[in-house]
Amino acid sequence: MAKNGSDVKLVIQKKLSKTDMLGRFARLSIPKGQMIAEFLSEDEQMSLQQKEEDGVRYKGMKIQLIQPSLEECSISLKKWKQGSNNSYMLCSPWNEIAKNKGLEVGDILQLWSFKVDHSPCLILIKL
Repeated sequence: MAKNGSDVKLVIQKKLSKTDMLGRFARLSIPKGQMIAEFLSEDEQMSLQQKEEDGVRYKGMKIQLIQPSLEECSISLKKWKQGSNNSYMLCSPWNEIAKNKGLEVGDILQLWSFKVDHSPCLILIKL
């Protein structure tokens, strides 16, 4: 599983909230105000600004996620605006990951980023 990654950063350490774990929300929030480090380049941040055809929602991008079990998957990263706050969201297949890994409200997670061939990748660690 050698990735030859670079630019390793701790993005956020957070306690899973009820909304992170409710199936109908289907996302893990990464509030910008709680982030320890920005992990996206300016170009990647700009690409997350592009809107869906409905003109309301942001498109997002697929990135590689290494789960606590060391399994890899592709997950959707989106930007959400909540009032005056911006957050990143890990979306589909977040519900499946949370269920399969036995994650629960109150669990402490760390999300680390690194780059492989200039593409962002994430590692999810359950403490």
